[in-house]
Amino acid sequence: GSRHLQGLSKIKQDIHITVIDPNPSALEIARQRFVEMPENPLIQSVAYLDSLVEFVQPVELAIIATNSDVRRNVIEELVSNSRVKYLILEKVVFQSVADFEAVMPLLKENSIKAWVNCGRRMFPFFRELKKRTVNAPQISLTVEGSHWGLGCNTIHMLDLLAFLTEQTKFEFDTSSLDLQVYEDKRKGFIELGGELRANSQRGDILTLVDRRNHEKPFKMLIQFDGVEIEMDQMGGRICEYSSGRREESVSKAFQPLQSELTNIQAEEILRTGDSQLTKLEESYLLHKPI
Repeated sequence: GSRHLQGLSKIKQDIHITVIDPNPSALEIARQRFVEMPENPLIQSVAYLDSLVEFVQPVELAIIATNSDVRRNVIEELVSNSRVKYLILEKVVFQSVADFEAVMPLLKENSIKAWVNCGRRMFPFFRELKKRTVNAPQISLTVEGSHWGLGCNTIHMLDLLAFLTEQTKFEFDTSSLDLQVYEDKRKGFIELGGELRANSQRGDILTLVDRRNHEKPFKMLIQFDGVEIEMDQMGGRICEYSSGRREESVSKAFQPLQSELTNIQAEEILRTGDSQLTKLEESYLLHKPI
């Protein structure tokens, strides 16, 4: 949430911001991180509250950056208190199909448009790449590393493959996951390890590998039509080459941080009423098999 707030500090239109969190230390972290950013005269006010009960004003855009276990309750409380036009939801969005099926009709009934913050769809590199992959016979996306959050980040990778292929129906193979369930850094949440595979209806392949007992660097590999694209996310570099011909590679930079994206997301939604992010209804189709 504090990273979203930092992003909003760069917005190029007049806004009033309200930050709500029941945890006083989280509010203080948000306040400190916002103060660190350059002053923006377009931001008319920033209020920090510890409860939604205190907030009854109409809302143009709400960013729900809570943990997934309470997100449904937060949305229901916000909608019952305030008139809301647009939502950006963090992910994993909900922990059950039932939560989706309760919230989506509520948003429709109140004419609220919602998107899920799978931000890779906004990266210029992936938007250009889609022009090449969407009509390919199939593509393969492989992600490997250790301790990168297979449980909470699978939706990011599945969303990227769905974007590049325009496929929304996937079947998962969980037979190579570790039998052990790992504790997550967030108390009360779990993580997964091992290998998770998924296939789209047209034959696209997603392979996600998290070796919990090794130290493997995080990397992504996209393969289609004899092309291989390696992505070093930590280093912010992409290397593209024809299969087996690394000496002829083309290297480029990519990947903004969330604190460099939120202002762009908010401006687009407030200006056009639409977003390049994943619509909640499409993200539901991707969350369901997970």
